[in-house]
Amino acid sequence: MIVVTDGKSNIGPPPVRVARQLLALSWEDSDGSDVAWDAEKYGPQVEIYAFSIADANKVELESIASRLPAHVFRLSTFSLFAEFARSLHGGLTVLSPPLCLSVPVL
Repeated sequence: MIVVTDGKSNIGPPPVRVARQLLALSWEDSDGSDVAWDAEKYGPQVEIYAFSIADANKVELESIASRLPAHVFRLSTFSLFAEFARSLHGGLTVLSPPLCLSVPVL
């Protein structure tokens, strides 16, 4: 899942609560039984990538994203995000500088 945000929530439930609910989802077989998913082998079933445009609340952005490397990104303009989104349709799946500036960890 890709979330684009200004990282400054102001209405509705806290985004971190919804993000954690989404990350807890798991698939079921057609008979309703849980699918045996090997998270250690394949990783989580749901991943959330958080993108901010311009200035964002870093803590909120990080709380929304999966707690995995390279899941939080800061882009300076919507034009850069649009360029990134178009690149996904072209088969590119990795952002590279200078298109994306990773949010620094303090």
